[in-house]
Amino acid sequence: MHMNYTKKISITLIAILFSIGCYAFPIDKVQANNILIRTNRVIGHAHMSIKKGGNLTGDFAKAVHHERVAKSLFKSGEYEKAIYHSRLARILATQAIKANKVKLPMDASFSPAEMQLFQDSPSNEELTKEAAAKDTEVLQDKDLLNGNLDIDLK
Repeated sequence: MHMNYTKKISITLIAILFSIGCYAFPIDKVQANNILIRTNRVIGHAHMSIKKGGNLTGDFAKAVHHERVAKSLFKSGEYEKAIYHSRLARILATQAIKANKVKLPMDASFSPAEMQLFQDSPSNEELTKEAAAKDTEVLQDKDLLNGNLDIDLK
């Protein structure tokens, strides 16, 4: 009987430790801010790349759209949703840079810490539907080349 009691306590402790180790801490404002800033820099690089290369694929406009949604979510305190849209914005901006045959900036790649935060991200399709529902304005690459992108967090 003493052995069974010890086994039960051991199993309970292991289960508690495992659940604590698997618990995902909420994304805080500083983490989200850093992700959005890095994405903003990649979008800025994409902006310059398109001006240089002239290849308008539509990915740049999609990146700006998702980053605007990310900014809005960030400002309303929805940091987790904000970083997911910012992740997709960075992917799209990277595609625009590559299409214009320009070297990618360092911020284009995701850090291991970012990858961990993105592990529960909805699919790109789900994020696209959510962005379209939040803001129905259809952006075009050419329309964004000379104006303010309105993605800064300030």
